[in-house]
Amino acid sequence: MSTPTTPPLPTEADVYAAYQSLLDVLNAECKAATGAATLPLNDAAQVVSDLMSDQNKIDLQANTAAFTALTPGMKTANAAIKDLKAQIASIAAGISNVGKIEGAINQVLQLTGKFL
Repeated sequence: MSTPTTPPLPTEADVYAAYQSLLDVLNAECKAATGAATLPLNDAAQVVSDLMSDQNKIDLQANTAAFTALTPGMKTANAAIKDLKAQIASIAAGISNVGKIEGAINQVLQLTGKFL
């Protein structure tokens, strides 16, 4: 029987790449979104961007102490990311409900259209 292996801890470079990827996605979506939808995206993008700017001042791969110093910034960014995730879930649930409502409206209009 083999002993299960634990996955290796992510490196500083892995964490940086994940934040950079998230920032790229958020920035692209900010450009594509309109109206109130941009507000939570902009807020989260700004927090992540602030963290990434701090990271760019120091080389995380070469300095673990500096990476540790960024932990408070990562906590702040992650809190904003969690808030955005909750807002996205709420929006997605609303979209699901809108789809149900729209489907019901379409059915009524389709069926009653024959009588009007």
